[in-house]
Amino acid sequence: DEFANMPAKGAFRAKYPEIGDRPIILFLGRLNFKKGLDLLAPAFCALRAAGHDAHLVLAGPDDDMADKTRAWLAAAGALDRTTFTGMITGDDKLAAFADAAMFVLPSYSENFGIAVAEAMACGLPVAISDAVNISPYVEAAGAGLVAPCDAAATTRNMIEILENPGRAATMGENGVRL
Repeated sequence: DEFANMPAKGAFRAKYPEIGDRPIILFLGRLNFKKGLDLLAPAFCALRAAGHDAHLVLAGPDDDMADKTRAWLAAAGALDRTTFTGMITGDDKLAAFADAAMFVLPSYSENFGIAVAEAMACGLPVAISDAVNISPYVEAAGAGLVAPCDAAATTRNMIEILENPGRAATMGENGVRL
C-alpha cells in the first residue's frame, strides 16, 4: 500500500533545486563503508567523465562516511553534482524514488537489500552488486543490473541504464512484478 500512491514527479527536485533536470542516480541507505561508497564515488565520477550530466543523491544517515565520500567526490570534481539529504522517510523517500532515474547500491554485503526492494516497488531499475543477497532474483527477473563490487562495473551498469531508456523502463516494470 505504501507504494500505491506515489508522489507526483518533480516534488523531490523542487525540494533540491540544485538537481535541475539531470537524471538522478539514487543511493538510499546508511552512509557506511560496507555500502560501497568507495566504489560509488569513483563510478559516478567516471559516469560524468563519460559525458553523462547526472546528479548523485546520497540519502541516508551518516555512519562515518559522509566526509570521506565528499572528499572523494570533490577530488574528482563531482561534488557539485551530488546532494547529501540525510535520512529521508515517508513522502520524502517516495518522492526521491519517483524522481530518480535509477537506484544504485554497490554494497560489499547486504543480508537482503530492503532499499533495493523498495526501489523496485517504485518501478526503478536497480544497479547493485552481487554481494546484495537479493541480486540473483533481480538478475533472474531482469529488474536491474548486477555487477561485482567494482567501480568500473558499477559505472558500466549505470551507463547502460541511462543510455537505454526502453530497457530501463522494462527493468522497472520487471522490478514491480518481482
